[in-house]
Amino acid sequence: MDNKIERLIPHRPPILMVDKLLHYDSDSALTEKTFKDSDYGVKDGLVLESALVECMAQSVAVKEGIDAEANNRKPDTGMLVSVDNFDFFSSVQSNTRLEIYAEKTDQIGSCVIIDGEIREGEKIVAKGGLKIFIIDIEQQKT
Repeated sequence: MDNKIERLIPHRPPILMVDKLLHYDSDSALTEKTFKDSDYGVKDGLVLESALVECMAQSVAVKEGIDAEANNRKPDTGMLVSVDNFDFFSSVQSNTRLEIYAEKTDQIGSCVIIDGEIREGEKIVAKGGLKIFIIDIEQQKT
């Protein structure tokens, strides 16, 4: 696991579901995760669908952590409030390298709209949207 990830997000094992940051830009992040048989979110050698959703949510958190670090501030807290139109196209075996792409497509007040997909190589294994409520750390102090 990339030690930088633990600097960027508050998640820790066993619930940490991002191994490495591969790429980011102003509105998106591409991360990597390989689930082991013993990992949380794996049952009978298969990655649970809920773990795939959490991978995408944590990819969003990684992007927020990068932005916060670049602006010398603490990252805002985000809470997953909705999973929208998420489709799962195939099962994912443990020990399979996954790439998770998450892109911010809109923001309405404190609610951030995310679209993304999870790939095993060229094959899309899951695709969908998330809504994340952002709690501004600075506003909490007032």
